[in-house]
Amino acid sequence: MHENETNGSDVREEVFALTRASFREALNRALRVSDEGDDGSPKRMTQIELVKRTGMARSTLAKYLADGADDDDPINPDLKMLCRLADALNVPPAFLLMREEDWKRLAHAAAALVSISKVEAKSGKPSIEPARYANAAEQSVAGYRAAKVMGVTPSSVPIEVKHAGDAGLAHEVEEQHARTRRSIRTTCALPPLNHLSEEYHLSLLYLCANVGANTK
Repeated sequence: MHENETNGSDVREEVFALTRASFREALNRALRVSDEGDDGSPKRMTQIELVKRTGMARSTLAKYLADGADDDDPINPDLKMLCRLADALNVPPAFLLMREEDWKRLAHAAAALVSISKVEAKSGKPSIEPARYANAAEQSVAGYRAAKVMGVTPSSVPIEVKHAGDAGLAHEVEEQHARTRRSIRTTCALPPLNHLSEEYHLSLLYLCANVGANTK
């Protein structure tokens, strides 16, 4: 196995480990408040109730909630079970999998959206115009324009290498820039904008552009 393949495998394992830890923490936090007392105050949902709502085995839920990772039997719910858990807890499925860095990106993107909204309010017009997109490619191009408006796109100017020893570093930077560009475009292609009214288009493109630009 080549070194870059080994590094790629290590990264994937790290992402999996962080995501399963975040899933456990999110599930525990949600359980603490997902039921309601007689006075309307938040109340812990019992494991028995969650098992009843999702149809999972009690032992499976215990494994999901337990502290510490078991590498021989890792947390790995399938998509159907993830959706059942989210439905039982009344949260979006994606929120059960978000890592700390994902929440930071979302907060950063929301703050950027507020700043853009203030600028647009002063100018009286949006920085980019809402439109109907024929396909994901057109939508991703619009999202990249939104990223440019926010100033979060990487430089497209090739790095000048003056010394042979700098070639490796220049290549790494160029690779990171290319990865960021791909991340912005791909993230912006994800919202189903053609199924949503245009009032949502710009805010979602700005959010996704900023999230994509800050993905490592």
